[in-house]
Amino acid sequence: MICHAIQKSDVYDGLRLRLKLNLQALKTMTNWQERITQNPNVCHGKPCIKRTRIMVSVILDNLAEGLTFERLFKSIHHWL
Repeated sequence: MICHAIQKSDVYDGLRLRLKLNLQALKTMTNWQERITQNPNVCHGKPCIKRTRIMVSVILDNLAEGLTFERLFKSIHHWL
């Protein structure tokens, strides 16, 4: 039981670190306002990548689950 809890906490620590690094990258990204839009008539008003219906939350969720930027880009590049 203890080993299982340690493994879970290690996973959570890894996810927290990845999210922290991704958030730092977002903070340094310039012109993000030009790439993200919010329209009440699109995706229930949730922020999306401009000219797509790809919600920012979906991208962040995938990154939090461990998907790399490269893999994520390969899966959505045709929408961008």
